[in-house]
Amino acid sequence: MRRVELLDLVRDLRSRLEINRVVIAGSQAIHAVARGDFVPETTLRSIEADIVLVGEQFKLKGKVFQLFGMGSNYLAQHGVVADPIGQGLDIDQFNESTGELPELS
Repeated sequence: MRRVELLDLVRDLRSRLEINRVVIAGSQAIHAVARGDFVPETTLRSIEADIVLVGEQFKLKGKVFQLFGMGSNYLAQHGVVADPIGQGLDIDQFNESTGELPELS
């Protein structure tokens, strides 16, 4: 993912889900400090950005999957996705047809 694609994804997340603060983890976080040639090729080839959902934002995980995840129209239109992560997120329990995850215990 190029920097411009990440910035577009963050803008779209903030706009569609009314998230004020977007925290990026994983390989895409390098874009915060690196420019151009300093970004590793593996980061540029990756199509997903790990988005850390904190506090009340964690309730939006299903919406993030639905609107910006691997099965979303966003992937088809933009070629990149958001992968919501946070405490208790168990991807094995994700229901792809509804975008819902089980409640945390």
